[in-house]
Amino acid sequence: MIYQLFFKKPNVYSQPLAKLEKGKLVTVYKCKKEWCKILVKNNKVWIKKKFLWGNF
Repeated sequence: MIYQLFFKKPNVYSQPLAKLEKGKLVTVYKCKKEWCKILVKNNKVWIKKKFLWGNF
């Protein structure tokens, strides 16, 4: 399996909260230059935009 970390805040120095499995569906709330805020299991977290695929 391939995983990506997601974070509490939009930077790599923030606390990593968990791993996101490749192919998992998420809701995208907003995106900044390199980061998107997503909903995963009722938690709003940040992930690097380059790891997302789709229209956002």
